[in-house]
Parts: sequence; C-alpha cells; structure tokens
Amino acid sequence: MNTFLQKLITSQLIIPIVTFLIAIVMMVVAKKQQLLSDKKAVLYILLTGVMFSSLGVLGYLQVDFMPYGYIGLQIFYLILGYFNYQLLFVYFKNLKRDFFGRVALILLIQIILSGSIFSFLFNLVNDFKYGVWASTCLLSLLVLPLFVHTVSTYLKIPVEIYKMKIYNPNQKGVLIPPIGNEGLLVYEIEIYKNSHDSEPTRLKAKSTKDMIFGDWFELILSDYNGRKFSAPIEYYDTENPYGWIFYTKPSFFLPRKYIDPDLSFRENKLSEKHVIVSKRVRKKEEVEETLL
Repeated sequence: MNTFLQKLITSQLIIPIVTFLIAIVMMVVAKKQQLLSDKKAVLYILLTGVMFSSLGVLGYLQVDFMPYGYIGLQIFYLILGYFNYQLLFVYFKNLKRDFFGRVALILLIQIILSGSIFSFLFNLVNDFKYGVWASTCLLSLLVLPLFVHTVSTYLKIPVEIYKMKIYNPNQKGVLIPPIGNEGLLVYEIEIYKNSHDSEPTRLKAKSTKDMIFGDWFELILSDYNGRKFSAPIEYYDTENPYGWIFYTKPSFFLPRKYIDPDLSFRENKLSEKHVIVSKRVRKKEEVEETLL
C-alpha cells in the first residue's frame, strides 16, 4: 500500500470512521424508537452534522487553535445548542420535552456524527493531528439543553405542604410530661418569643419517640411561660389569630423537612441531631398564609 495512503488511514481516518459508525448505530436505535421515522428529521440530523462539523477547518490555526479557537467554538456551540434544542421539537414530531432521554439520544447522535467529520477536517489542515480532542468543543451543544431541562424539572417539583397548628389558651388539654429518663431524648427548638424578635430563643426539652410533637411543643410553651412570666412566648392573638408551623433547620447535609404536629417524633422521623424551627403563620381568609 502507498505509504501516504497508509499514513492517511491510520492517523486521520480510523477514529473518524469508528465514531461515524457509532453514530450510524445510534441512528438505527433512534429509528427503532420511532424518532427518525420522518424524512425531515433524518435530513435535519445530516444537515446539522455537516454544519456543526464544518468549523473543523479552523485547524489551520495550528498552535493558535488552543486555547483561542477552542474556547471561541465552545461559546459558539453553547449558544447554538439552545436554538438546536428548540428546533428538535419542530422536526421530531415524536419528541417530548418531558422525556429528556430521547432528546439526549438525538443530541448525542448529532455530536458524534459532527465530531467524526470535525476531527477529520481538523487533521487535514492541522500539523499536530489532535482533531479528536479538538472536537470535544462540540460537547457544549449539550450544556444549555441540559440546563433548561434541569430548571424545568425543578419547577415541576410540588411545593411541600405543611400543616399548621393553632394553640388556643381557652382550649388547653391535660398534657402529661414524660416522666423518668428511660427512653427520653433531648430535642432543641428555635422559638421567636414574639413576631417582632430579630433573634430566636433556643430551648431544649426532653421527649419520647412516641410523644405527639404538637403536645410536646405545647408543654414547652406552658413550662417556659410559667417560669418566664415577665417575658413569655406569645403563641396566640385573639384579635388576629395565627398558628404555628415546624420544620427541621436545613444544613449542607440535611434539607428542610416540615413536621406534622399531629404525629409523633417517630412518625416524623426526627432525631436529636435535628434542630427544630418554629414559625408563626397568619392565616388570611383561610386561603392565603403569610409567614411572620
């Protein structure tokens, strides 16, 4: 075999051919998923493959391609990726925004197909023959579609519903505090003594795992106000009634979790490592709730 042809095949064609074949296999898979049943969809894949890969000729920049040409192409493909993402739903009738797996399959076909041609063109005009690495700038096509899908998914997460507890001094029940030390756990809670306090008061109180959380909080109010009658915790407003909500204080490792006051500590899955936060909630017209 001619030395030039042998060198051309081994150094410039092997990887592009392999990646091109991978793209063909993925196109077959996409066709079985009925994503490429429309001729317009197939034509769009081929045209974008040629368009995205045509900038491989920037390999003629030689050493100046890195980093200026590479970064410039990343920014270009980043912007192009958004418009490409929107056009996919125009030409692929069976594609739905909720199923990102299928969208990702089409994007990967585009990137692999474009990358194979890009690296071939790059190696033709560049003396250093690093077309495969240079073609990784095409991965920017994935960034904005992935970001858009992530934000969309996040916004669809339903807001966590919390239960409000109203304490009325005229409707107090008979509550028995936990006796003895066996099976008792110490929990810490943050309470604002009134709605105008800028800093919360931290209190610690004992409870069993099976004690109802709302009853435990009422015992704390009763005990604290009995000892600190000069500066009690305000927990009820006769003129403008409000209730209380409870949640665990979020941290880097522990997200916020709302607590059902009508369930026990065990049912709320609370442990001593949780710092509990109590908040006043004012209810307006039984619909709108505003945190104080």
